[in-house]
Amino acid sequence: MRVQLSPLFEATEKVAEQNLDFEVGHSKIKEFEDVLCSFSDMKNNLKSSLEKQWSAEQLQKEQIAALAHDLKTPLTVIQGNIDLISETELDDEQRLYAGYITESSGQMGIYIRTLIDISRTVAGYQLGLEEFDIADYMERIEAQANSLCLPKEICLHVETGANLGTLKADKLLLERAIMNVIGNALDYSPPKGTVYVEVQKPDDFLQISIIDEGTGFTNEDLHHAREQFFMGDNSRSSNMHFGMGLYITSSIVKQHNGELTLKNSDKTGGAEVTIKIPY
Repeated sequence: MRVQLSPLFEATEKVAEQNLDFEVGHSKIKEFEDVLCSFSDMKNNLKSSLEKQWSAEQLQKEQIAALAHDLKTPLTVIQGNIDLISETELDDEQRLYAGYITESSGQMGIYIRTLIDISRTVAGYQLGLEEFDIADYMERIEAQANSLCLPKEICLHVETGANLGTLKADKLLLERAIMNVIGNALDYSPPKGTVYVEVQKPDDFLQISIIDEGTGFTNEDLHHAREQFFMGDNSRSSNMHFGMGLYITSSIVKQHNGELTLKNSDKTGGAEVTIKIPY
């Protein structure tokens, strides 16, 4: 019986692997052959439907990317003119309205960058690989993180291992991935709390762990926080990131053939996010 059913088993395994480019086998038994023919027709119809869907989705992504870039030009004009207006003599009411325009244009800038991020993460980032000294690189990250921590009265504790050597990666994208996680950690840190950044070299990986003293991940967060637009009640993505923070970080890490892991810290009880990038 297994021999007669093997073409059907093979076909269902291909579908489970999301592979529709295969031919369904045949059987000498009429009943099995009828089932296989029906399965083949279903596979062909499904493939045709999915190809249309994928084509429409690709067109939509290209349109979003084009729209986002086109919106940058008029927004730049608005921001430039409101800056000029703000430098002139204004009464209190005019200055209030100018402030509203400045704030709204800033929010529009965030929306546009989010649209661009969506198109880039789906298409895959183009990596500009270069080799750099990890210790020097982490000093730069620490300086940036400190500038974010100080206004919020959050303590930053960075622990960097010895003999980290060099890494070949996209410095700017990796920096963005790390700063996204640090930004989330700050958003969920209690007043006067501490954010820990631990940099180690286990085996052939650069491992960067960011730990906060917040309430930690919920079970839902642990399963879905890396997904696009996920914003659970206690999501690690701030409202201003529209649920994109960890999704973008995960995309960048994957482009480097790395791994992003989430857990609740044994040390603080808060969230612990670890970036692992192979040397």
